[in-house]
Amino acid sequence: MSRKTIADLMTREVVQVAPATPLADCADMMARRRISSLVIGEQQMPLGIVTERDMVKLLGNGTDLALPVGDFMAAPLITAPAETDFRDAVHLLIQHGIRHLAVVDDQGRLNGIVTETDFRRHSGIEEFVGLRTIASIMDTNVLSLRRTATVGDAAVRMHACRASCAIVVDGVKPVGIITERDMVRLYRRQAADMLVGDAMSSPVLSVSPEHLVIDAVQLMQTRGVRHLVVVDDRGDMLATVREHDVVKHTEGQYIDLLNQIIHEQLDELRQHQAKIAELTYQAALLASENRVLEKQRKLDAIIENALDAIVLMDESGAISGWNHQAETMFGWPRDQALGRKLLETIVPPIYRQQHREGVRTFLASGANRLNMRVETLAIDRQGRHFAVELSVTLVETAQGREFAAFIRDISERKRNEDEMRVASLIYQNSGEAMMVTDANGAILNINPAFTELTGYRLDEVVGKKPRMLNSGRHDAGFYQEMWHRLNTCGAWQGEIWNKRKNGEIFAEWLTINTIFDEAGAPHRRVALFSDITEKKRAEELIWTQANFDPLTGLPNRRMFQEHLSLAVKKSERSGIPLALMFIDLDHFKEINDTLGHDIGDKLLQEAARRLSGSVRATDTVARLGGDEFTVILEDIESPSATSRIAEHILEKLATSFHVEGEVFYISASIGITFYPDDAEALDDLRKNADQAMYDAKHQGRNRYSYFTSDMREVALNRLSIVNGLRQALANAELRLYYQPIVDLRDGSVYKAEALIRWQHPQRGLIGPDIFIPLAEEQGLILDIGDWVFRRAIHQVGEWRERFRPDFQISVNKSPVQFQTDQTFYKNWLQILLDAGLPGDSVTIEITESLTLGGKPIVAEKLQLFRDAGIQVAIDDFGTGYSSLAYLKRYDIDFLKIDRSFVRNLDSNENDRVLCAAMIAMAHTLGMQVIAEGVETERQRDLLAAAGCDYAQGYWYTVPLPADQFEQWLLDSGRANYTK
Repeated sequence: MSRKTIADLMTREVVQVAPATPLADCADMMARRRISSLVIGEQQMPLGIVTERDMVKLLGNGTDLALPVGDFMAAPLITAPAETDFRDAVHLLIQHGIRHLAVVDDQGRLNGIVTETDFRRHSGIEEFVGLRTIASIMDTNVLSLRRTATVGDAAVRMHACRASCAIVVDGVKPVGIITERDMVRLYRRQAADMLVGDAMSSPVLSVSPEHLVIDAVQLMQTRGVRHLVVVDDRGDMLATVREHDVVKHTEGQYIDLLNQIIHEQLDELRQHQAKIAELTYQAALLASENRVLEKQRKLDAIIENALDAIVLMDESGAISGWNHQAETMFGWPRDQALGRKLLETIVPPIYRQQHREGVRTFLASGANRLNMRVETLAIDRQGRHFAVELSVTLVETAQGREFAAFIRDISERKRNEDEMRVASLIYQNSGEAMMVTDANGAILNINPAFTELTGYRLDEVVGKKPRMLNSGRHDAGFYQEMWHRLNTCGAWQGEIWNKRKNGEIFAEWLTINTIFDEAGAPHRRVALFSDITEKKRAEELIWTQANFDPLTGLPNRRMFQEHLSLAVKKSERSGIPLALMFIDLDHFKEINDTLGHDIGDKLLQEAARRLSGSVRATDTVARLGGDEFTVILEDIESPSATSRIAEHILEKLATSFHVEGEVFYISASIGITFYPDDAEALDDLRKNADQAMYDAKHQGRNRYSYFTSDMREVALNRLSIVNGLRQALANAELRLYYQPIVDLRDGSVYKAEALIRWQHPQRGLIGPDIFIPLAEEQGLILDIGDWVFRRAIHQVGEWRERFRPDFQISVNKSPVQFQTDQTFYKNWLQILLDAGLPGDSVTIEITESLTLGGKPIVAEKLQLFRDAGIQVAIDDFGTGYSSLAYLKRYDIDFLKIDRSFVRNLDSNENDRVLCAAMIAMAHTLGMQVIAEGVETERQRDLLAAAGCDYAQGYWYTVPLPADQFEQWLLDSGRANYTK
């Protein structure tokens, strides 16, 4: 009997396209030609394949039809030579889970293609299905859809379930069908949004479960379809029968069928032999022999076409039978295998002695392991060892006993088993917790890491649902979305909070994958998760550090910008304005520099607390850095509401601060701007609030100021001053003016205060109140201070020679310079030394705030000045935050009463009393007193009467350049001229 190969049933006219062919063209070709696949290749060399199932996946994913098919083809392509036995080809299809097999020649060129349909039409499947009913092969896992579902939804579900069709139902009645072939046509039309009720094929072909499989095969062949719907006697849908089901259910029956046929034929052979012996007529004998021969031919055909290797061996161990699969499996052609010793042909050397002993034992005693399936190793012609499953049957013949060995290559199965063992080891020893559930969510198994992580043992969770771990932190929508992903895509991954057995809530990173059965329905779900609680805490800490000020706990600049952006978007949507405040603590820097950062930090923390308590819960308070804060006020109905909040903030901050046993008073300057009235861009809003804040400072501090368009000019002017100031020293634009300090006892002048001015090339003469704060802010004060000291020392040297040898000039020392420049005193002492002048040539004037708190570093530097003979004066006394008690800790020479106390001496009794008290207390502490801002004769007389030592002010003269100061001295007769 000739052997049937795939060359006998393959389709030779195969449609082949290049990898660059657009998906649209491919879908068009498949739809027009009604073919189930396209081979992708070049010059008859196949590279891959795209099938109807692939097109369903692409439709479900919404893949662009313009993309090349080469990006989506299945590769490498499973191929077989044309001479491959058709049953081997069926085995290949089932083994690889495919429905198309490419046929190639010796050079790998494409000759044709075979499909499940070809096997159904040509393989004589009727022999194997026999009288089996449809109920034995039908698939009850049916993908059903309503008419209102879209084609896109159908494609997604068909791909997820690996279904080759979807049945459209009305209740439980099948009314239509959409197959993979339909999907190709719909994909080309880009009909993902079409309803399946409009796209389905109707009516459907149906059969009952009692029908024979052969009836289904014939119906498919007659009607040219690959799917039938199985219905009951009421027409309700029960299942489907696919062409694939018919082909698949034949493969597993071959071996059992072969064994059965062999024994049946042997029984018949013995019966016919007995009958032949009894027959007396030659005609009857001949007829019997013909029947035996026919049976033998059938047996030979079955053996030859079996999927397992079938080897016959006589009692001597010689091979007497060798089928086609034996040739394929072991590499020995039949003519070379026959007559060879089985031992030397397929038995590995390590098993040969065992084989000899087994045969010897059986022949001697009949003790055997026949008719049992055993696993062992075999060897092929190339010496490759591989695992096989072996079953041996004893055959009694007229020539004696023979052994029939049925051998199946199980190397692939063994590899899978090894992989399963490895997977089991990984499962048991993994650091990740693992949980396996059935399709309904009942827990089947867990690994040790699960117990370690959750506290639950296996016996405590088996049969229960994973919801036992729920923490309660997630709403129903969270789990609905999870199950939607699992049901449509088969997988879910994400972060989730669960609960341990001890009640502790923990964060985990969870991955769930679905294992599908052969019908494409969920079979198992595997969950892997790890504890990420510490990671979450670390991330939260990093996030907090990145977004919040560590000192005050308020949002930092980054978080402020994010909140402002969100608030602006909200305001834009609602149409309700928002207000932005910039807040700067007045004189905080002096306190911080003088008393140290510890006290400064505590003041900032308390200020932050008061700010947060002054606004609504919906508002945002942030610290931008240093002593700068900001407040975002959302949903502001009117400016008056903002004013009330600003006044409340000023009131809160004006209350005394108690830090480490000391009492401090600070105030704030607040700038306010509105969105969208003042600006719409975030940068402009910030600039506006900043400009308004500087305006509040300029107006005297401890107040709030609203942004106006004029402030832009002020800001530009301020920027211009800063830029010009950077060049002022290099361009020699700075000047020193001098104001005399008059001895109230006799009116003589031998002291003067050096006051800086800036001769701007365009703006003219600019006073220090304009540019010195900017110089301190921009870090330019150090160079300016050194320049002032050098010029003053040069000038006092000249005036000591010209007027009096004890002439003295006072120089102001900025707190910023005093705190920042740690070596300035060394430089100044060197300047004095280089000029050949004694220390008492100069007096250093410092602010009252520098003495606050008795900081050791301040006392140390002041003592260095005193050691060098330099005298020290406290400037603007009475405007700071300390008292004369602080001054006892320092060796101060002069106390300068601020002009605010002198201004109203002739009209305000309280100011006269205060001035008299300060003069008396200063004298008690060994200090001399200088009154600033003396503008009238009456003020001078009152100060003199109170015992004040010196006075300076406009009553005598405004500050003058050096040459004019000299002339004033000469004209007033106050100079003791020495030349």
